Amino acid sequence: MPSGNREVLFRPMMSRSFPKSALVALLLAFFAFYMSALISRTVFNRIPHLEDEVAYLFQARTYAGGHLVIPSPEPRRAYWQPFVVDQNGMRFGKYTPGWSLQLALGVLMGQTWVINAFLAALTTALVYRLGREIFNDDVGVIAAALTAFSPIALLLAGSLMGHTAALFAATLFLYAYWRIERGRHLLAWGLVAGIGLGLLVANRPITGIAVGTPLILRSGVRLVWALVTDVRGRQTKPMPTQPVAAFSLPYTGEGANMLSGAQIDDEATAMYHLAPLQAPTTVDQLEPPSRARGFVATLKPLIALSVITLMLAAIVPINNTLAVGSPTKDLYTLVWSYDRVGFGTCCGRSGHTLEKGIRQAGFDLSLTSADLFGWQIGSMMQPDGTIKPEMGNHLLTQANYWYKEGDDWVLIGISWILLPFGFLVAYRRKASFVVLWVAVAFSWLRFASAYQDGAQLTNPTFAWLWIITALVWLYLPLLFWRNRVRAWTWILWCTSAGLIILQMTYWIGSQLYSTRYYFEGLTGLALISAIPIAWLARRFPRYHSRPIVYGLLALVLAYSLYFYSTPRISTLTDFNFIDGSQIAAINARRTTDKPVLVLVNGTSVKWRATGTLMGVTSPYLDSDIVVAWNYSGVDGSVKQQILDRFPDREVIEMNAQDNTWWFPEETAPTNTSTGGGNYTG
Repeated sequence: MPSGNREVLFRPMMSRSFPKSALVALLLAFFAFYMSALISRTVFNRIPHLEDEVAYLFQARTYAGGHLVIPSPEPRRAYWQPFVVDQNGMRFGKYTPGWSLQLALGVLMGQTWVINAFLAALTTALVYRLGREIFNDDVGVIAAALTAFSPIALLLAGSLMGHTAALFAATLFLYAYWRIERGRHLLAWGLVAGIGLGLLVANRPITGIAVGTPLILRSGVRLVWALVTDVRGRQTKPMPTQPVAAFSLPYTGEGANMLSGAQIDDEATAMYHLAPLQAPTTVDQLEPPSRARGFVATLKPLIALSVITLMLAAIVPINNTLAVGSPTKDLYTLVWSYDRVGFGTCCGRSGHTLEKGIRQAGFDLSLTSADLFGWQIGSMMQPDGTIKPEMGNHLLTQANYWYKEGDDWVLIGISWILLPFGFLVAYRRKASFVVLWVAVAFSWLRFASAYQDGAQLTNPTFAWLWIITALVWLYLPLLFWRNRVRAWTWILWCTSAGLIILQMTYWIGSQLYSTRYYFEGLTGLALISAIPIAWLARRFPRYHSRPIVYGLLALVLAYSLYFYSTPRISTLTDFNFIDGSQIAAINARRTTDKPVLVLVNGTSVKWRATGTLMGVTSPYLDSDIVVAWNYSGVDGSVKQQILDRFPDREVIEMNAQDNTWWFPEETAPTNTSTGGGNYTG
């Protein structure tokens, strides 16, 4: 690049009211909505397939009915559902209420799937706006495309899990805080930021901490700067007024404008700012990287943010108080006493250690590397377009490295491949700092196992010291980046890396429904990954690099959608022995137009045998189909109690054993532990 002229990669929005990039982003948002609707219908049948979904839907239905908790029906065990708790005569789900309150809107609409589909579309649009405003139009569009086509995003948006809502809330918070720093409508954006962070904390508290901490630290730094400015009694000095030469390359598309870097001493200003359509005549017309404001003006939107966050987060202790009488009680422990964050014998089935946390992170990150954007070395498809059985089985039953056979790697995810280049383009001459930071971070990871030959890996105190030190090292650069774009690139990175580090404190990983505990870091990873692609699109305008780069990106996204996302997500079809055939069989046996009571007989019945019916049973037991378990067998008092409760319903009996169900006139399956009967998945 000529020394006298610097290409301007990052710039504020174009002045056009609706640029072409916005139209592309809108189409991507519609794509995200459509794919969510398609997957929810074809893969998940729009019914719960995971215990978590059963409990979320239960809570959403009680919230839609105007209650946080409801009285326990008797006999309680007959109407049991996984992760739904009966205590002190009250019934409630174990989860924090943030997601279920949003899902309740879908319950009221009669279309629960539409909430995640709508939020997936909104998230795609927000990612575009955030990328466009921090960097440029190309980064916004590319990051939105990576988000919309992400396999993990498609999978979770088609489910009834709360991670899509959490990603939307996190992205809304990031965007609103960015707008606060832009200096207009501060109080309004402070309220919006509080809504985003509050919804996130009420949904997934650990994720809320991971996403909120970087900007809490940045808020502290901004307040210190503002206070120092007030104490000194002066504002930031304006930049000297000098003429700026502006010209255009022969290519006249977006991003072709250049500013003369020779007349601008601040590389950051030259690098990150570009006139919308008509170049400014003086440098002082360009906004400096960090606009100084008074302490009170800086504090007001932060107070609004904090108040709204606390108000929404207060839903959690209110829910806990109504459920068990204690605002601080962890409802997770009412199901499994060991289901809590931390290290030692208190946490996890056999105690949680730093060694387990690091190992589990390695397992999950290996799958994240593939599921993030669907990029990997090796193919998991058979010639007929379906997934190879051994790999499908791994996704359904295993939680270790993706994918190894013995000691040999068969599939290696490479969705992270653009991240180093993203940092290189964003930081340029400062990239050596990032390299040094990464080197120290990996050294700290190595230190955990090398110190005293790993003897401290099982020590809870050492584990917490290691986690805290890792987080301090992650967040430390936020105290020094004054340039807004460099700071925000690091903020985006912190929201992802911090989530991975904090998740090590939880005893279990997640690979079913993908590595969803890391999912809310998608926005940051998509934006950073988009930076080098956008740089290529703008780097060679005379060679028409933009259409070439976008064409190649479209091919890559289409390839990953067909050859990775489709077989990977389709593996979950009829997952956990749950499909639509059970409801169809019940309806086929109806002889009247009365609502139905499905009476399930069996002394050893797992939730999967009746999971489909649980998905359509109202917590108030007033739905068209209600399922009840006669756990005392064909004869006994439990059956009569159930029948007495529903005198006006048509009764259809069904037998079950473990995960399998069949009707009395049918022959019982020989294999009752792995499915059978009417299960065809």
